[in-house]
Amino acid sequence: MPAVGPKRVGEMFAAEAFGGTRGSYSGMARMGMKEEYTLVWVARPEGAADDHVTRHVEVAHLGSKDSVDAGPLLVTELREGVDCFNAHVAGIDVVSVLVTWEENDISACKDFGGYGCEESKYTGTQFQFVDTSSGESSAFASTDVFVSGDIAKVGSKLCWPYVNFQWSSSKSVVDEENIVKKMSFACYNN
Repeated sequence: MPAVGPKRVGEMFAAEAFGGTRGSYSGMARMGMKEEYTLVWVARPEGAADDHVTRHVEVAHLGSKDSVDAGPLLVTELREGVDCFNAHVAGIDVVSVLVTWEENDISACKDFGGYGCEESKYTGTQFQFVDTSSGESSAFASTDVFVSGDIAKVGSKLCWPYVNFQWSSSKSVVDEENIVKKMSFACYNN
């Protein structure tokens, strides 16, 4: 397997697939019936001294199992106060993918307390259509639909299950009054 992103030897103890605590493997999509793949992951900028620096989303296109054709490419720019997480990717056809991730506004966060911050605010799920051959992309966002797992191709659409609920980082206990008891499904049709 070729190197996909920068490696940080000092952080290899963390056993993350793409570079210690700077990036973590999130998903892979096969491009049609070809032996080509697109990888997506959430990464911290190279050289960042603070593990709580915000993360961004990157992709790489593999022309085969042992060659990187393009990437890593930034899907999102690194933005102060915006943290990206929960990245997914699904192949639409032999050159196009849908990349998704969630974003939190962490500009009010002072203390991360190990993991997370109670002052963070969920700002929505981001969806980006990416043409891996040209690099062209278009984006849209949603605050009521997110991607919680695998995305499956159903005819010409991409569909996935999710639970419709209100995100909150300030509640550390289960809210018994607002337990969701049904699954929802969402689809993307290019």
